[in-house]
Amino acid sequence: MNFWTDKRVMLTGGGGFIGSHTERLLRQRNPKSVFVARRKEYDLTREHDVARLFHEHPADVVVHLAGLVGGILALKTKPVEYCSANLLMNTFMLHHAWKTGVQRFLAIGAGCGYPQHAPTPLKEDDLWNGFPQPDTAPYALAKRAFTVQSSSYAAQYGFKSITAIPGNVYGPNDNFDLTTANVVPALVRKFVEAADKTAPSVEVWSFALMNGTASKKASASSTVMLRTSAMLRPLYRTSNVSRL
Repeated sequence: MNFWTDKRVMLTGGGGFIGSHTERLLRQRNPKSVFVARRKEYDLTREHDVARLFHEHPADVVVHLAGLVGGILALKTKPVEYCSANLLMNTFMLHHAWKTGVQRFLAIGAGCGYPQHAPTPLKEDDLWNGFPQPDTAPYALAKRAFTVQSSSYAAQYGFKSITAIPGNVYGPNDNFDLTTANVVPALVRKFVEAADKTAPSVEVWSFALMNGTASKKASASSTVMLRTSAMLRPLYRTSNVSRL
């Protein structure tokens, strides 16, 4: 019997880019059940909805991928929403997972949470050695704060959780809206449209890929995260961060 056979799994963010790949891979592992929490039924920024979610769908493993995500333009336009929404979701999800006896909790962090001037290649120990890029800070620090929340539940209650921080991922089901997309999908769209129109140039904002790399498919990150959540050893460490 593999790890997943008798596990009830809850997945948040299943309608998103990485979440859609993760759901497919989860189902391939044949767990006892997979419940995908949808935003139209459960608003994870409201504690009442999160409490109701765990009451109606008890879980052994939670893969928490939900979050308010956007590109530079979106983050500069609505920093309060991106900071508050992610803080609330992570706080309520972690607390009620612990409260209802979840065995494993896996959340996804943000590569932009690393300090703006962190040396490359990035190392886990550098995560707290500086401030992130200012334009992404409201979102990045909200995601980074989850590592502290998670470590706190581990220290006080022995709750097993881990934060996975992927690099820049792109691929099928990504968001290619130029007002909200991340760097790589936005560039893909710009160059495709330029090629279609035989445009002589493409306008590109200044940017830097985390560690100068990008992963072509979110399924690669999803696979690593699922393997991580299936570990039989304790899932937390002092840093509580796993960079993919």
